Amino acid sequence: MLNDAEKSLLREARRVDQLTKQIQEEAKCRILEKVPEYKQRNLLMTAFQLLIHLKQAGQLTNLEKKLWLEVQNEWQQIDAIRQISNELERRAEEGKLPRNWRDDICWG
Repeated sequence: MLNDAEKSLLREARRVDQLTKQIQEEAKCRILEKVPEYKQRNLLMTAFQLLIHLKQAGQLTNLEKKLWLEVQNEWQQIDAIRQISNELERRAEEGKLPRNWRDDICWG
């Protein structure tokens, strides 16, 4: 049988877990809005092919360098959302999640 303090801790842990799931779902929606799954797969394959070419040839052509920068730019958009999500999750654990965490202002 749990005492009142343990019950309170359990409720808080469940609340934080629920908030974490909501934050992750919001991040997922925002990522997919910016870079849909098919495009993410294409970016990964392009990066992989460029790395293979770089390993074989020792250098990238100017066109390939431009393509590499485009891949990096797209992926940075995804990474930025993930970093914000991680920060919001951390703040939720600390009990400092802003009430307007779903607003664009909180997501950069």
